[in-house]
Amino acid sequence: MGYIDGYYKEALNRLPRSLIPRVLDAGFCFGFLDPVSNIITNTAAAAYPPSPEANRDEQAGRLRWANKRKRSQSVTKKGRKKKKGRKIIAARSLRGLEAFLTSFFRYLTTQEALRYLRLAKADLLVAVHLIEEDRHTEAFTIHLLTTKVALTCAAISAISSEEFSGSVDEVFTLLAMQGGRLDTSTLRRLSDLSMKDMHGTADPREPMRRAISRFLAFPPHTKKMSVTFDLELALIQVLLERIHGFYLEAMSSFPATSLRLRHHRGLLKAGHCYGPFDPVSNIILNTIWYDTMFPPHHEFKVDMICDEILASTECRSLHGLVTFIQKLFPALSSYDATRYLLFCDARLDKVILRATQEGYHAAIPLKDAYEAAALVAHHPNPSALAKFATVLLPAEETKLKSLLKDKLILSPCDLQSIAATLSQNDPPSKSLVRVQELTLHANMIVSAKRKEFEALQSSVCHRVQAALKKHAHKEGVEYELLAICGVNAQVSEPGKFGYFDKCDGYPYSHVNILARQKGSWLSDAPTLLFIQCSNDSENKEDIPLCLPVSKSSKDAGRCFHCECEGAKIVHPSSLAYLGQESDFEQMARGDHPLSNEELIGYWGQKTVFLDTSEDYCT
Repeated sequence: MGYIDGYYKEALNRLPRSLIPRVLDAGFCFGFLDPVSNIITNTAAAAYPPSPEANRDEQAGRLRWANKRKRSQSVTKKGRKKKKGRKIIAARSLRGLEAFLTSFFRYLTTQEALRYLRLAKADLLVAVHLIEEDRHTEAFTIHLLTTKVALTCAAISAISSEEFSGSVDEVFTLLAMQGGRLDTSTLRRLSDLSMKDMHGTADPREPMRRAISRFLAFPPHTKKMSVTFDLELALIQVLLERIHGFYLEAMSSFPATSLRLRHHRGLLKAGHCYGPFDPVSNIILNTIWYDTMFPPHHEFKVDMICDEILASTECRSLHGLVTFIQKLFPALSSYDATRYLLFCDARLDKVILRATQEGYHAAIPLKDAYEAAALVAHHPNPSALAKFATVLLPAEETKLKSLLKDKLILSPCDLQSIAATLSQNDPPSKSLVRVQELTLHANMIVSAKRKEFEALQSSVCHRVQAALKKHAHKEGVEYELLAICGVNAQVSEPGKFGYFDKCDGYPYSHVNILARQKGSWLSDAPTLLFIQCSNDSENKEDIPLCLPVSKSSKDAGRCFHCECEGAKIVHPSSLAYLGQESDFEQMARGDHPLSNEELIGYWGQKTVFLDTSEDYCT
């Protein structure tokens, strides 16, 4: 609060005295400039009506904002006159700063948001930079819809009737030109700029570069604080998110027929992402090796990769990665191991190199570290995996990398060549696993689970095909479904949450699929699509969303419904969808049944704290 109070002192010295009441009412310090400039710009936006030209440019947006704010304003209007003074506006600004961070970033608790704000001296974009630095990402730009939602949440939390979304470049230049007390013409110009769309900024990362420059000017002692449990847990969740992206990339590398008929089993059972190569290559090679050396007795064709089993496999990979590093370098904590993995994109060779350069020494042979990792990750054959990773893969590195290099998708011939290379010293016929005979009761359970999965798969496939057909009719772009790789069938309409709101069932689903545009080459990489569709495939009025998204989660949008269900659906960053906006705004307003901490807890229970000991695959 001390930092924020200082910013208001400086801003008040630059503004006309007649505007002091406006500062204390709407001059919030959050925005995309430095805190003092944000206070001045937000005050100007509240004090001076925009010019007719600026008003026309933003009229639709302001009407939308007014509708959203109507309820909150009616509750707080009577008490506004009493809430004057620098301390009051500083406290409201702090609420807005915290709301922005927790609305923009997944897995960020309120306490962690406040910790980052202390480190950043209450400078919003400096705090964003610190979070990105810890998470090894550069996802933030002012053009993202997620950024717009977060800014709205900040304004709601601070009970603001205005939000700054103007041309950051012009505002920064205008403020820099007038270092002393600002005149009326400058303030009116700032008001006009505040009504312009955020897309007026040519370079969406430029505000972040300025924030980094401000941070580098901080005294050194403000840059470090002790590690908290919430921070370590958040980094684990971010790493799991990256691992999910590796699995999406690996699945898209298999021919669709091979993945659906055979290799889904090896991928989910033993396709872990640790090994001597990059994570995606490790998943592919571990999958093919296991399916070759330990083939199934019966093949089971699927059109949908089971979310629950995939989440468990990803969690096993995480446990294997962290265990490998800690066994090899005992001086490293689990937090250190997680950070190394984030910074090195989960490449164990790079982690080993970095740890060695920083003075750490390997305590055990690589083979022992791999076996320990495989044991913790519940690999079906840890000793065989350790031998495979330390003997066969290094010996065949050149040949295998040539088969994998620059391949958007592997051909059936590529799969055969890889399988032959991986099995040349140990024929598969010697490695068949004896299947334990099930009891009658166990057999009934397995049969029921299989029927349940097949029924869900059929239902989802039907809905997805209906959505693709509608999309083709509307947009003229036809996609062929290759595989379904993520489903959340529990998506509500805006403003509806809780048992009584959903007693008639959930109306919508969010789905990720791998698809190929009809007419494209078979050698082209499949496209990951996000689909929002009705759960009633016979609903003729529903207009589904269907658009490509990145396999990486670094720039994906947030979704309340999918986070609440622990569904790892990659959402678009460029288009609105259910769950992106209204629930987060309700949480910022304080009238949602769930808090930010509870949402993080639900996600953690369903993605991090899993029982990975159960063997789902045969």
